[in-house]
Amino acid sequence: MGGMRSQSAATPDAAFYAVIPVKFQTTVVYAVAGMLTGLSGMIEVSRLMTGKSTGGRGHELTTIAAVVIGGVIILAVAFDEMRKRRMVKEG
Repeated sequence: MGGMRSQSAATPDAAFYAVIPVKFQTTVVYAVAGMLTGLSGMIEVSRLMTGKSTGGRGHELTTIAAVVIGGVIILAVAFDEMRKRRMVKEG
């Protein structure tokens, strides 16, 4: 399961030709992320007994550090988007 999701995110074209259901994998990832986000919101509200829009203020640097340590290569994502736009213009 993890390999299919990783392949779907890294190279969707290759995953498509390898008969991996890319759209389904993407939908599952977004659905699970949404469910976990809702769960975390419910936990925060139950602990604080209130809902605030400023609940995460001050955690920006920690969040970015967690993303980078977790393995997201920020520049690779940016360069991939630039490559896709260039291919659309040329093609």
